Amino acid sequence: MHACLPTSPVADSTDFETRGKPNSMEVRLEISEENDLEQVVSFVRAYHAFEGIEDADDISATIQPLLGNSRYGRVWLIYAGSQPVGYIAVCFGYSIEFAGPDAFIDEMFIVPEQRAKGIGRSVLRLLKPQAAALGLKALHLEVARTNERAHRLYASTGFRSRERFFLMSSDTSGEIRHDHGRSTTARSTQESDE
Repeated sequence: MHACLPTSPVADSTDFETRGKPNSMEVRLEISEENDLEQVVSFVRAYHAFEGIEDADDISATIQPLLGNSRYGRVWLIYAGSQPVGYIAVCFGYSIEFAGPDAFIDEMFIVPEQRAKGIGRSVLRLLKPQAAALGLKALHLEVARTNERAHRLYASTGFRSRERFFLMSSDTSGEIRHDHGRSTTARSTQESDE
């Protein structure tokens, strides 16, 4: 799913803004650059702790290839007013079904004290035209089946459940990741067939 995607001049713009409800603060996205790495890592660690995801051995090295106008994806810092309050990471792919480049929203995090203020909805609304400017035909995401609040948020911004499909993943190292990043060694074929 993480294939190369060429950048376009429109996609090189770094600031995207919106204003939500009357009297709400301005929300904007800024493409994370090398000098933002420490802030992004801090948010990623907070998100992973919240979700119970085991961090990669070198989380900085994992994030670094996505900074700037990367061929692998983008990481945007989310600002509410002048303060960074989270991040959203998008990883590029290519889809035969959608007839072109697509992407997964790999992670989105907003600090707890800024949740339930419409920021997440604003971020997703800001993201869609940026995805189109990057030439992406579709955006995908995964959400816990039990997270009804997130389901409502995503549905309100145009995401639809694809009931016919079930997302499955396989780590190419031979480990299977499940339950929020905790990994177990894959059982042999013979054991799994019993």
